[in-house]
Amino acid sequence: MPERTVLERGAELAVLEDLVRRVRDGGSALVVLDGPAGIGKTTLLRSVRARAEVAGLPVVTGVGSELERQFGFGVVRQLIEPRLAAAGAARREQWFTGPARFARPVLEEAPGPVDAVPADALGAALHGLYWLLAGFADHGPFLVLVDDVHWADLSSLRWLAYLARRLDGLPVGLLLAVRAGETPADPRAVEEILASPLCQVLRPEPLSATAVGDLARVELGGPVAAEFAAACVDSTGGNPLLLTELLRGLRAHRVTGAAEETGLVPEFGVAAIATGVLGRLRRCPPETGQVADAVAVLGPAATLAQVERLTGLGGPQVQACVRRLVALGLFAVDGPRFVHPMVREVVYRDLPTGARSALHERVAELMQARAAGFERAGPDQVATHLLPVAPAGVTWRVTALRAAAAVARTRGAPETSAAYLARAIEEGPEVAPELHAELGRAQLHFDGLAAVRTLGIAHERAEDQAKPGLTVDLARALLTVGRGAEGLSLITAAVTAAEGGSAHGYLQSELYFLGWQHSGTAPMITQRLAAVAETDESGLLGLRSCHEVFRLGSPALAVAQARRALAGPALYTEHWGPHMSAVMTLIRCDDLDRAAAVTSEAVTHARRQGSFLRYALSTCLRVQVRLRQGRLDLALADAEESIGDRDPGWQPLAAHRYAHYLDVLLALDRTDDALELLYRMELDGELPELWHFNQVLDVRGRLRLALGDLDGALADFTECGRRLAVWDVRNPAVIPWRGYQALALHAAGRRSEALTALAPELAAARQWGLPWTLGTVLRVAGTVTGGRAGEALLAEALAVVEQAEVGLVHAEVLADLGLLRHRLGAEQSARETLRRALAVAEQCGAIAVGRRAKAGLRAAGGRQRRAEHTGPAALTGTERRVAALAADGRSNPQIAAELTVGVRTVEMHLTNAYRKLGVSGRTELTAALGG
Repeated sequence: MPERTVLERGAELAVLEDLVRRVRDGGSALVVLDGPAGIGKTTLLRSVRARAEVAGLPVVTGVGSELERQFGFGVVRQLIEPRLAAAGAARREQWFTGPARFARPVLEEAPGPVDAVPADALGAALHGLYWLLAGFADHGPFLVLVDDVHWADLSSLRWLAYLARRLDGLPVGLLLAVRAGETPADPRAVEEILASPLCQVLRPEPLSATAVGDLARVELGGPVAAEFAAACVDSTGGNPLLLTELLRGLRAHRVTGAAEETGLVPEFGVAAIATGVLGRLRRCPPETGQVADAVAVLGPAATLAQVERLTGLGGPQVQACVRRLVALGLFAVDGPRFVHPMVREVVYRDLPTGARSALHERVAELMQARAAGFERAGPDQVATHLLPVAPAGVTWRVTALRAAAAVARTRGAPETSAAYLARAIEEGPEVAPELHAELGRAQLHFDGLAAVRTLGIAHERAEDQAKPGLTVDLARALLTVGRGAEGLSLITAAVTAAEGGSAHGYLQSELYFLGWQHSGTAPMITQRLAAVAETDESGLLGLRSCHEVFRLGSPALAVAQARRALAGPALYTEHWGPHMSAVMTLIRCDDLDRAAAVTSEAVTHARRQGSFLRYALSTCLRVQVRLRQGRLDLALADAEESIGDRDPGWQPLAAHRYAHYLDVLLALDRTDDALELLYRMELDGELPELWHFNQVLDVRGRLRLALGDLDGALADFTECGRRLAVWDVRNPAVIPWRGYQALALHAAGRRSEALTALAPELAAARQWGLPWTLGTVLRVAGTVTGGRAGEALLAEALAVVEQAEVGLVHAEVLADLGLLRHRLGAEQSARETLRRALAVAEQCGAIAVGRRAKAGLRAAGGRQRRAEHTGPAALTGTERRVAALAADGRSNPQIAAELTVGVRTVEMHLTNAYRKLGVSGRTELTAALGG
């Protein structure tokens, strides 16, 4: 619809004008236009773009295309590539520094070698593209417009959802148009966009009879009868595009809108767009139809040069056809593209199947040959046009599809990669085993059953040198679909066959690592680990150290094994999985300085390699270190980084990361956020019997306890204990579930049962003897026991933890000891203890403990001394660092990129720093910090 037909859209335009103002002034905004085809969404987008340009607000645009839904990150590239192309080389390199480096593979044509491509490229891409956009925003606010989001490719949809969740804090406006009734490539991604707290949804209404009459008057050249206008409403439902096409058809037959002509409306109203569009085309010379067909196949990015090559028509002839199509209202005035996606749909679907396939094949050939006009076409664009073409055993097509699959894999679009590989396999005539291997590994990211089938074929046909890696991949796929015993049997046979060979140690450690994940196979693996002789294989050493912790063995031996496992570079190779167990051993043995160093090295290395899954898991391990150390601000930043994408690969590992994010949210007293995350990630119901879900049960139980759901908490702790027994976990250093169960029983008034539950937990904690575990269990025992005996237990806990680097437990012990002393009537001692608790809690950033301590201090007749919560000494480590960078002139996005945290996290730390320092802005920071 041209701008003059924007009728009855005042409310929508007011919201969109406000969006432009907010973004121009440095705010964030997200608006979704949701409605049926033809309701006016595209016209509103054009209006917003015009208003933004008048306001001096830069705009980047993209549009989804039904024909390009398999083009990985196609919409994202429309948005970003023009901005990159317009920038100088130095600026581009600046934008790609830090975490934005993960976006490079999305925007570069050449894929790396297969073995160098991270299996978790999707997460890396989402993460990197967000930071690249944040880099753009650092140079000024701008608007992102995407039309036809329902046709966007899967990867772009997921990135838009990723961006929507993190948009707040960036001076960016996101305006999306989605067609109601269409099924997007990832419906959940659209749901996540709509669920964003920032999101405002506009649903334009059909035009009223009054507006229809006004439009009819313009199109037909004079006033129309009321009954004629009503018939137009009935025929089109008040849809502006359908109405415009109907009126054009009526005008072509010299209908004026008189009352006696009302009966003609239904006749013209049936399939108004198709009838009008195809009727106009059929009245044109044949070459005009050729141009329209070519543009329908080429898509919205078609150029005149491409149309010339595809049709074989000369330049002047093509230009004349384009002018004719513009005059007919079918093409836009600014290039060879249709005025509306629905018009293109009509032309494309009217093409006979054979003709359509021939055109796609010819486009693919021209792109593959880099013919004039097609020089910049990448492998994925070639593949997009090969998908609709019938297989014919053509060798170059297989090569092209496989190359496109490699590009898609590099960009983190496994579904797209799989589609290209499946089509390559269909093409034949001979299929290399490597094609099935590549397809199976892509499917492992999103369809475990399909991956099992495909990897089974690849494994059966593979050469000997490829067998070990395929065995592990197939075993992992079997484990994810609940066929763990079968997977373990497969990998066990491979271990036996590899005896004495170079792959033996690798296969054995992968066997134990994978087998340990599932409750059905864990007992067998536990027995085998116990029987393993002394070994120098680093993966096995890591697993042995973990087993030593589980069985409540020697902390010294466990640490020694873990340190040996981590002495080499194995943590940074593709076989890093078993070595993560060694890091967990260091954490559970309170070797926190070494664990911090190892995890930080792993984070840096993973970032440098571009491996987002390894980056996320290394960051997640560092969350646990920082939680135990009591560095909650840094733990939060790491936790937010570790969940950078919804599902980067193997789902149990995602559960592991979400469990520790929930743990941080609990410590920060953000129980509402934790509960929302639990529901959003569908972790609130029955959980799979895989190792990492035990950690979800633990933190879910503690969340329910904090919310007063005692029955739910007890159910979770009891189930957690049952599962841990399957893994033969005897050590509360892993999960002190009996202690938490005792707290829930005590809160329910079942003190005797609570003490009974605590007895074996306390005995095990004393046997282990390390500060975090013993301090945690003694704290619980003191709280449940109460009275003077409870005070003695809490005092013992304090003696255990106050000299150790376990700040969070230290704060918790002090708070519980102070609260108990208040209940015992020792008010002065209670006040002193609670002030200490408050000081440690604030230094840790432990908001939940701090609030309990503050409440207890007030109840005991005391108050916090002002010096304890103001001035530079009151800043946490991260608040000080953020404030120092801000004082140095860095913007919030620059600080966020340097610290690898979200922009909102930077804003939170700056706000806290301003409050503690008593300043109102950046210009006062240097003096306030004493600089």
